Amino acid sequence: MQELLKNNNHFYFTSLHELYIFETEKVNYVADNHVPKSISFSSAFQAIPTGDHIIIFRGDHAVYSLYKGELTEHKDSNATKISELITGSIVVVNTSGTFILKNNQLHQLFISNGIPTLQLIIDNLNVQDVSDVFGEATMQTMVVSSSTDGVYVFKKQYFRSILSPLSHTYINNFYAQTELSDGSIFSANAIVDSKGTISRQNKIKDIDQSALLTDSNKNIYLSYNNGLFKTDETFQHLKKIADVDGPVRNLISHHDTIWFADRAKIGYIFNDLFFESYPGISATRSHLPDITALFKDSYTTWIGTENGLYMMKGNQTEPESIQELRNKRISYITTCYGNSIFIGTKGQGCFIYKNGTYTSMPMDKNNALSTVNAAISDLNGFLWITTNRGLLKASIKEIEKFAAGKAETVYYYYYYKEDGFATNEFNNANTSPVIIKRNGLFSFSSLKGLVWFNPSDIKPGYFPGHIFIDELTIDDSLVKPASEIELPPTYTNFNVKVSVPYWGNRNNLELSYALSDKELKWYPVDESGFIHFTKLPNGSYTLLIKARAGYGD
Repeated sequence: MQELLKNNNHFYFTSLHELYIFETEKVNYVADNHVPKSISFSSAFQAIPTGDHIIIFRGDHAVYSLYKGELTEHKDSNATKISELITGSIVVVNTSGTFILKNNQLHQLFISNGIPTLQLIIDNLNVQDVSDVFGEATMQTMVVSSSTDGVYVFKKQYFRSILSPLSHTYINNFYAQTELSDGSIFSANAIVDSKGTISRQNKIKDIDQSALLTDSNKNIYLSYNNGLFKTDETFQHLKKIADVDGPVRNLISHHDTIWFADRAKIGYIFNDLFFESYPGISATRSHLPDITALFKDSYTTWIGTENGLYMMKGNQTEPESIQELRNKRISYITTCYGNSIFIGTKGQGCFIYKNGTYTSMPMDKNNALSTVNAAISDLNGFLWITTNRGLLKASIKEIEKFAAGKAETVYYYYYYKEDGFATNEFNNANTSPVIIKRNGLFSFSSLKGLVWFNPSDIKPGYFPGHIFIDELTIDDSLVKPASEIELPPTYTNFNVKVSVPYWGNRNNLELSYALSDKELKWYPVDESGFIHFTKLPNGSYTLLIKARAGYGD
């Protein structure tokens, strides 16, 4: 515990082991119960505590740190920069850290490996008359109070929304996308350079928005004017590969072979020639609905349609209808790290295929997964799912445990506009509404621009892990909290009010409870925080409460 006290021209800093008394040109201190000592300076100085250290700034920009009575001078360029920043700044010191505010920039000052270090927390902090700053432990959420203008809450933005300032809204409406060799994104309506600047796409006008693909030789395949065309990154020449029935619905690359589907057929490209792969599909058009999604692995082809899912294994020539997904409008099919297959639908939820079994995934509490637009796995074992109601993340291990009957549900973590999107409505394209750029960034298509982020950088909202019991009532009468509560024989209702301090989106906080009298069965705590019991049978019970606000909590 630390404390900072001021008295006229002196101030005092105490911690568990030290007492410092600062005067105009001198520091007096007692460390670890030793004899009092003092350090004199040739000129006035400013002292700022941070953690267990005191950082001292002299008028000539010399910088020192004081720790357990040991004084260290810092002469590196970073120390000089900190000294210059301190001049004329607002300094806030409290239990959450040491903060420096200058020129509308908020920095945190701390010691890292014995060296004074600055970290920019908020750029362009447009708050007048700042009186205090508080940051939770991960510094993802900052609270800034003003003596004249209330309290402001700032949250770290991991997502970057890529938008054009032009008034033509269609420029920001992205569907299929593909990355070019210079790191830019090419789409039907716009080109986005590697820095995120959008310009109108004038290379090829009126191409279809549903399908784009770049192969390993940097050839670009696109749907245009009732045909599948090939071009290169100069976009000077278009070569027609195949006639199509309406726009190309899907373009995928499997083992360096380009496969595509239109409404009526599936085929692949070899030496710029189209070969129909499953002629039986065309022959069965009378009972096979329009193709909406296509996915291949080494042995199986999955075909999503407007009215169900079909599978073709090995040398099959007739599509096999999947009974579990009959009458489902398939929107997207992808792999979960090669271990299972994820299938999304329009309006009918999502499914997992693993070990020959199709399992309906549990619906999230906000029904966002009713309509799935796209999904992609990251390298950390999570599946990211775009919907018309935001972006959801789920653990692939949890999904597969649920599919195997070893878990009762799946935890979904929500991301919304407040996290950095321009809209909660993401777009579906039959091909590449989401891609992984070569620099590791995910790029998602939405109704209002692209959304870029690195999944490895994203941290959940800060959760301190404390659960509080705020109130106990028996038949509307308050009861003093205690480790044991005895319910009278005549009672009707026993209510427990619980709460959790949580800095993130409340949709991501899950509270549940169980009674330990028998095999544990967990029940959700409703949004009011109340747990209700009515006429429990005679006996002794232990009430268990758990909270979850991310993965590993």
